[in-house]
Order: sequence, then C-alpha cells, then structure tokens
Amino acid sequence: MLPNKPWRQYESDLRAIGEDSIAIWDDDGFLAGLGFVAGDGLLDVHLTQLGREFFLARFVQKNEERATGIVRTRLLELPETSIVVQMLFGVAGADRESVGTLLKFQGLGDYIDDATVGVFVAMLNKFKVISYARKTGRVRVLVDLAETGHLPAAIFVSPKTPYGNEAWLRRIIKQGDEYLWWFDKHFLPVAFDSIWEAADGNSVTDIRILSLRMPDHDGQRSKKAYRNLRTELSNRKITLEWRVINLSLVKDTHDRWLVSKQVARNLPNVNAIFSGQNSEMIITANVHQLQALFGEMWEKAENIEVVWAPPATANAG
Repeated sequence: MLPNKPWRQYESDLRAIGEDSIAIWDDDGFLAGLGFVAGDGLLDVHLTQLGREFFLARFVQKNEERATGIVRTRLLELPETSIVVQMLFGVAGADRESVGTLLKFQGLGDYIDDATVGVFVAMLNKFKVISYARKTGRVRVLVDLAETGHLPAAIFVSPKTPYGNEAWLRRIIKQGDEYLWWFDKHFLPVAFDSIWEAADGNSVTDIRILSLRMPDHDGQRSKKAYRNLRTELSNRKITLEWRVINLSLVKDTHDRWLVSKQVARNLPNVNAIFSGQNSEMIITANVHQLQALFGEMWEKAENIEVVWAPPATANAG
C-alpha cells in the first residue's frame, strides 16, 4: 500500500482519530497498512495499540525521536519499502524513476504514477530510509539491512542479487526456533550448504525436509552430501531427516514453506532461489495451520534412505 498524501496529513488524521474529533477522513488504507488504525469505516475507526504509542509519543510526550522511530520501523516492514531498500542499496545512479520502475516491475500497487512515487520517496526521505534530492531526483538508500540484522517480512529474490538471495536464505534458516520443517516438492541438495552454514544447535534441534523424489536425488553425490550433513549436524545435537512423498498426496499443494515454532515463510523452490528467479520469501500468518499440515504429510512420507536401499534379493535354493 503506497501513500497518496504527505505524512503531515496522515499525522493530522492520527491526531484527530486519537482525540475522537475527526470530521472528514480520506481513508486510503495506508494508516491501516502501517498498523496504526483499525475499524470498519469513518464512524468506527480507532487507533491500534501501535497507533496509541505513536499518538502518545508525538502529541502528548512530545518525543519526536520515539514517534519517528515508530513510523520508520513500520515503513521498513512494508513490502514497497523492503523492495526499494533491498534492490537499490548501494546502487549508483538510482533515482526517483528507478523507484517507480522497480515498484511497477514487482506489481506493488494497482496504480502507480509519478505523483504517487514522489509522495512515497518524500516520505522515505523524511524518515531517513533514503536520501532524496528533489531537484535531481537522485535517491540513495540509507538502511543496510545486512548490518541491522533485520529480516524483512518480504525478502525479494532477483537475478540481480545472486549472492544476496542465498545470504537471505541462510538468515531465514538461522532465525529458526526449536525446529525447521522445509516443504519443497522440488527440493535440491544444493540447499544443504545453506543448512550447514546456518543451522545452530543452540536454537534448532530438529530439521526435516519433505519433497517429492527427483532424479537429482538418486546420484551418489546427493546421497553422500545428505549423509555427511546429517552426521555433521548430529555433532551439533541437530537431527536431520529427509522424507519423500507421493505426488498424488500433494498434487493440490503448490506453495513451499519453511516452518518453525514461531514463524513460517512461503518460499520459492530451491532452484528459483539459487538461480535467482524473480520471486519472494515472505512471512505468512498461518504458522499453526502449516505446522499441522506438514505433520500430516510427514506421516505419509517415507525416509529417503529407505527409497535408496537396494531391493532385497530372494535366496536361491
């Protein structure tokens, strides 16, 4: 959701809502997207807990630093801001047109014109997400997510960021809590490197991979890599198991997920991540549903080493 007016007008709306004195409110959904307001319409709109925190900091305590920090943090969680920060950080020559082209390319927003982009970059400039020179249109991203350790809700995969795609995957794996359950029908062993680099036995004790059986799984290199990784992770007190499931049992399941105790993400398939196809790794609110679904599918799957085992031969007699 992109803003359609300057922040000062949204700020006036927030003050009026907080004081319960709003008369006319041009609701474009942006404040709700930030998580500052909720309600079914003009007569039912109210501040959320986050909105109240901003209201108190800005209008009661006069704590500009606190109020600015609240808005900046929420702006960085928006997919529109995430894509700008991730894709334009360190890009020489980036400008306002670059921002608009990027947003259109990613399909963020039903209608994006130059005025909308101008309002957006001005807001990001105000909250020091970017620096924006109005006269030249030049844009420079000020936030280095790699240094902050912040994992955006939406992480974009692109052919322009081949190193970053894998680095973000490792950070997602490292974010795991207690367990990591990875469902990817077309899982490939190339992802073992990321698991090896990021899996921490202080945080995770159980890693499960669930996929279809693919031709690439049956080679000696894949078998050796899996067994070596399993042995090494066991030294970190992490159990690794890979199971394969029949296509007929998951033919109506199209998404891929990485599920942990507290958080789950929709992921592209492993090949898309490592080849840099345009896609995204995005947090989903359906953590408990995905935990249950994964558990159901896991029980119907077979350990891949059982599949690999040579068939028993009958005794000749």
